[in-house]
Amino acid sequence: MMVELTKENFEDIVLKSDRPVMLDFYAQWCGPCKSLIPTLENLAAQYEDKVIVAKVNVDKERDITTNFGVMNLPTVLVMNNHEVVEKIIGLQSKETYQKSLDNILIY
Repeated sequence: MMVELTKENFEDIVLKSDRPVMLDFYAQWCGPCKSLIPTLENLAAQYEDKVIVAKVNVDKERDITTNFGVMNLPTVLVMNNHEVVEKIIGLQSKETYQKSLDNILIY
């Protein structure tokens, strides 16, 4: 299950996490963002006990969006040990997102 990330829960979900985190920066009006949702929901279920998959509404959470320097949508950040290890810009294949998760889970 994907988690909606806000400034109120950011610390608990991202900074205190002992698991890798995949952050999806999206907007309701973004067509490619909507197309990405089923892929990320599938990955959230597939990696349920290993990775946190969270979404960030850029229109509502401007501080988080600005802090990560997100300029394009969709943007997906993969974090491990509280650091961004990969930035995926634009709509990509499921395999692209899955590979980024697999790469950090191997180590």
